[in-house]
Amino acid sequence: MNILIEKDIEHIRSLVDVIVEDSNAEIVDVHLFVKNNLSNITVIIDAIGGIDIGTCAVISKKLDMKLEEEQYREGKYKIEVSSPGVDRPLTVEADFRRKTGKTITLWHNEEEYDSPVEGVIKAIENGMLLIENKKKAFNIDLDKIERGKLKILL
Repeated sequence: MNILIEKDIEHIRSLVDVIVEDSNAEIVDVHLFVKNNLSNITVIIDAIGGIDIGTCAVISKKLDMKLEEEQYREGKYKIEVSSPGVDRPLTVEADFRRKTGKTITLWHNEEEYDSPVEGVIKAIENGMLLIENKKKAFNIDLDKIERGKLKILL
């Protein structure tokens, strides 16, 4: 990746970091794509319980105001702020923490249990993820988790 792009991403991330603190949200990722002198900025955020479109709009507007103040790329940019989406794999502790209370399918390398397991995330304590379903409760070491996926219940 281009060093200037990396510095821009770091700078945008630092601006968004301050903005999302007020919204009880977290940055999942920041992407920057520059083509024909137009920057496309994508910020992906999430929070415990999920992110609504209103929060995305507020964060987008605040980021736009910050970038305008700085005269970032002479105003030649487009901003998109969104949630990670339901298909995004859960891979790190923060992903699972934000989905506490939700039903997931979890792939893991814990020898004691079959993989995948399905259940509701009950807690994360001492490096362990507690998942519970109608049959059993599972304590799975976070280091042995390959990925999880949110299960959409209809």
